[in-house]
Amino acid sequence: MRPISRLFALFIMAALSGCASQQARMMKSFDNAGDDVYVRFERTECFGTCPVYELVIRGNRELEYTGKSFAKPKGSFTATISEEDWDKLRNKIIEVEFFNFEDEYDAPISDVPTTITEVFISDKRNKTVINRWDAPEKLVALETFIDQLWQSYVVEDR
Repeated sequence: MRPISRLFALFIMAALSGCASQQARMMKSFDNAGDDVYVRFERTECFGTCPVYELVIRGNRELEYTGKSFAKPKGSFTATISEEDWDKLRNKIIEVEFFNFEDEYDAPISDVPTTITEVFISDKRNKTVINRWDAPEKLVALETFIDQLWQSYVVEDR
């Protein structure tokens, strides 16, 4: 193998092992925090009929949802998500490298809703990301995942 090829191969291996160890550290952080962990997710209003709601999913797997204007359902709901779904959420947060996102994705546009995602593991490991415009695809994928998750537990029965 040529020296440059060998060096490139070593670089790739080091990068991959770094990602794996970073993911392992994140999983350990989640595990060590226990029930103190939470994920808060909010969609804000626009000038039209954008649904406005907020939810929190805690480390004890408790989901609290509050649907406000144009949200379906409206009102406050609680549920307990499955351990499997909690693990999927944690893994998705780690997979998209949530803590590496910018704090805010924005543009000078007046009529768009904002999505706010906060992950709190500890006082030293917490982050809030505000997505108003042009966020990375991985952040949008996490937001979509969270929407699908809560919608599978919160059902309007009124």
